[in-house]
Amino acid sequence: VLANAALAMTGRVTANLNYTASPEVLNACLRRAGIRRVLTSRKVMENPLTAKFKDTLEAEFIYLDDLKEKVTRGDKLWAALSAYLVPAFILDRVLGLNKISGDDVATIIFTSGSTGLPKGVMLTHHNIATNVEAIDQVVNPRPKDSLLGIVPFFHSLGFTVTLWGPLLLDFRAAYHFSPLDTRIVAKLAKTRGATILLATPTFLRNFLRRCDPEELETLEIVVAGAEKLPIALCEAFEQKFGVRPVEGYGTTELA
Repeated sequence: VLANAALAMTGRVTANLNYTASPEVLNACLRRAGIRRVLTSRKVMENPLTAKFKDTLEAEFIYLDDLKEKVTRGDKLWAALSAYLVPAFILDRVLGLNKISGDDVATIIFTSGSTGLPKGVMLTHHNIATNVEAIDQVVNPRPKDSLLGIVPFFHSLGFTVTLWGPLLLDFRAAYHFSPLDTRIVAKLAKTRGATILLATPTFLRNFLRRCDPEELETLEIVVAGAEKLPIALCEAFEQKFGVRPVEGYGTTELA
C-alpha cells in the first residue's frame, strides 16, 4: 500500500504483477511495459509460490525491507511535522503533486491473459478517482467502516477498491496478502471489525466451509466479483452469516 501510494505521488506509473502467473508470462509483461525494476520484500521471495521469480525475471529486484533501514528518525520527524502543520496546498507544491495531471497514467494493470498474453491496460488518475467516487456514492462508507483488503492489487478491483478506496475516502482497511488463508482472514475480520468484504465466489465458498458465524458477524456489505455469483451461494452465505452478497462487475479496460 505504501509503495503504491509513494510511487503515485512521485508521478511514477505502477504495475502490480500477478504472482500466480508463470515466469514466461511475467517476463512478457515486463517487456511490454518497459519495467526494469521490481519492488518486493524478502519475505515474499521466500514464499515457494514466488521464489522461482528471483532467478527467472528479467528485472532488478529492490527489497523494501532494505529501504526501511535507510529512513532516519529525522526523516520521520520532518514527515510528521509536514503532515500535521503544513497546509495541503503548500505540500502539493513542495512535493510536486500540482504537476501531476488527472490524465496522466497512474498504473498499468495486466488482464488475466484468457485470450493470449495479458494486455497492459493503462489507467489514469481520473480513471481511478472516478471509480472511487462511484464507490463513495453507491456504498457511502463511513469512518467507522473497515474494509477487509484481500483482493490482490494486480486485479482491477483490488487496485481500485481495496487500495485506493481507503486512501481516498474516510474509512479504515485491514490487509492480508493471500485471500486463500481463510482462517487468518477470518481472524483478521473479527479482530478488526470488518464491515465491508470484497471477494470472489470461490473465496466466499471457503468462508462458508471454514468460518464460524461469529467471525464474520460484523460484515454489512459483501461484494463478489471476477466470477458469476450463484443464487444458491448468496442464500447459503446469508443464512450462515446474516449478510447477502451482491454481484460486482468490473472490466479492467474501464478500471
